[in-house]
Formats: sequence, C-alpha cells, structure tokens
Amino acid sequence: MLRLANNGFAKHFGWLKHGHQLLPVQSTFQALSRRSILSASFSCPDAWQSRLSAHDAVSGLDLGNGLLRALDRREPVAPVDVDIYANKLDSFELSYLPYFSNVLAKFRVTQESLGKLESTDHALVRCMISLGQAELLVDWLRDKFTYGIFLDQFSASLLIDHLYEAGDARLAALVAFDHALQDLPSDGWPCTGLMLLASISRAADQLSEWTTAVSADANADSEEAAEDEDEDDDSSDTQHLIVDYIRRPNYDNYFDIEEERLQVGLTLARVGRRLLAEWPGQPAGLACLLIGLAAWEKPDELLSVLRQQQQQPPAMSESTLLVVDSLLGSARCLGNGKVNEPGKRPRCRPEAIEEARAAVKALLKAPSAEESWHAELSAVARRLVAEHEAKSASRLAALYAEFARMRLAELRSHGDWLRKRRLFRDVKSRLDDLVGEQ
Repeated sequence: MLRLANNGFAKHFGWLKHGHQLLPVQSTFQALSRRSILSASFSCPDAWQSRLSAHDAVSGLDLGNGLLRALDRREPVAPVDVDIYANKLDSFELSYLPYFSNVLAKFRVTQESLGKLESTDHALVRCMISLGQAELLVDWLRDKFTYGIFLDQFSASLLIDHLYEAGDARLAALVAFDHALQDLPSDGWPCTGLMLLASISRAADQLSEWTTAVSADANADSEEAAEDEDEDDDSSDTQHLIVDYIRRPNYDNYFDIEEERLQVGLTLARVGRRLLAEWPGQPAGLACLLIGLAAWEKPDELLSVLRQQQQQPPAMSESTLLVVDSLLGSARCLGNGKVNEPGKRPRCRPEAIEEARAAVKALLKAPSAEESWHAELSAVARRLVAEHEAKSASRLAALYAEFARMRLAELRSHGDWLRKRRLFRDVKSRLDDLVGEQ
C-alpha cells in the first residue's frame, strides 16, 4: 500500500529540489538548528553514542561483505549483525549506499528479519540524516515491500523534525502518515503528530501551492496507473504472484490509500479532529480538518462541517477557504452514469462536490477571521512539544538502555549458536576422517 516506485521518486519529489535542499548534519543530531522544534536533548546523543563504543573495532565494510555473502548463499544472518552494520552507515561514502540498500533488501526477505532489532531503524534515521540523505530515507521508508522499515514515534519525530528544519513540509507529512498507520495517537500528544503541525505551519506561505501540487500529482499518477493497468490487462505476458492470503474485495479507505494527496489529507483530518476535541472552535484545528477532508476527498463530511460553521461566528480565514475550494475543484469525480467499483478507490459524486463548493463560496462572502491560524498552529505545536518533550526524552533514554541490553543478549545468544555450529562441524569433520581411515 505504501509502495513508491523507485523510478517515480524523482517525479514525485522533484519540485521540492528548487529552493528546498536538505542540509547535511556534521554529526548525528548533535547540532540541531534553532529552527528545529525539538531540542538537542530529545535525541539523547550521549546515550546513543555510548551504546556504539563497544563496536568501534568492527569494520563496517568487512561486516557488510560478510552479510552479503551469507545472504547470497542463503545462510542464516543474525539480526544483531545487521544492527551493527546499520550503525556503521554514516562512516561510509555516499557511493556505498546502493550496496547497503542491497543488503537491507535481501535481509528483509529472510526468516531472520522477523527478529530485527528496533534500534536498527533508529540507526538508519540518524545515519541517513548525518549523510544528508533524508529524502532517500523517505523513499526507503515508503517502500515497505523492499526494505521493511518501520519507525516508532521517537525515530519518526527525529526524521520529521529534520525535514521541518529543511523546509520539506510535504515529506514530513508523508512520514507522519506512514507512522500514523502503525501507531495512532492514543497516549497524550506524541511528538510525531506535533511535528506534522509544525511542518504545515512552516509551509504557511505556500500552503495553497503545496496542496494544489499534491493534488495535481495525485491525479496525474492515478491516471497513469489506470492506463498502465489497462495495458497490463491486455498483455499476454502478465505475471501472477502467489500470496499466502486472500485480499478482501472491498476498498479500505485507510490502508489501501496510495495517492499522496489522500494520505496527506487523511493525516491532516485526524490531527484537526484531535485539536478540535481538546480546543473546540480553534482556527488551527478547524483549518486542518477542512483542508484534510478536502484533500482526502470526503465532500459529504466536509459539507457537514461547513454547514456547522455557517451557524457560528467566523473562525476561518479566507486563505483556508480558498485552499479548500481549490482542492475540491481538483477532486476526481464519477462520470455520468458510472458507479464506484468494488475493490477500487471510490470517486466523489459530482453533486457532493458542487454542494461543498457552494458552501465554501457562501462562507467566503461572510466576514472572515483574522488570518492568524498559521502562527497559532505553530504556537500550538511548540507548546505541546514543550509539555511532552521531557517525558518523551526520558522514555527515549530508557529505550536506548533497553536496546543496549537486548543487543548484548543477542550477541551472547548468537555467540553460543556459533560455538555450537563450530563444534558440530568439528565433530562431523572428525567422523568423516574416521570413516575415511576405516
């Protein structure tokens, strides 16, 4: 569902390269800019570095070569070796990344990958940012089938904070969506959701262009995908893949979402609802909800919210309504006489789109609120981060201590297995010699 073809990555994200360049970090998370919303203490650099010192003598190149040889021979690979290898990534040259990604992809399809240590993904985030390759990491992150990278709220927050600092709001929102699929905000306000808020507020000056660009890309990609699907149906060389499960025939309007526009919209809508639940009538939460529903292409739910606003004092800015109207105008609708097909993404009813746009136009004629929701959104994010950051940082430090304990236990277990394997080979070799002597 979150697959992103490698050959389409440049097309998806090429528009961000003009004026939005990711900046390399000299040492991993030791020099966060003042523009970052997280403090330097959140990343617990001392706790992270202390767990790596025990493996300074290990050669990353030799370890990588050994892992690749074992994977090519279909020999068992210890997850702890992959973890140490990932922690060595920032010591390599950039030209080494394709080799590393090859090891990562081959390890994912092994039985041993089920025991992958959680610290491995933390190491990937820190090392890729240190190398200035956060954008490439997002590509790997969204290609679950190839790389199998799953971030927790701490590593996702660190990555989103870096993207926020670099001004890449779109990438930050996609990382937040990816994390929301795994860990919905249920325990207070996790920093991941707050990073999304900060990213959107950072893109306030070009929010309309950003959402419109996402919409245009999504529609173009959907049309290309439909054309490719038609061509595949007519081809006699279609390859069939055997799977161990039967897919549900219905379209899941959550896990089956592939278009970036819908992914961003879903995440914004959920964050907006959460804000409004805690602070009813807040302009920042209302703007998130409206823009999210429009980007998610939910005109019926959007119309219900708009009608409620018509009965209340103005709480929306004109810029918010214009973005909503632009997104509604670019939504994909059903053609005349057509209905939604089971198992495919449903399209909007033209009547629902027109009703929602009419409600937006009616609100545009009424007095609008002060255009301050961008600043308020940023203030909300910073205030909530300040409240929860200390608790999150202490949990992260404890998590790194647990990582160190688990790694030591894995090393001991793997060492015992190697000794038994070596003993078995010695005994077998001795038996073969005895048989040969007889």
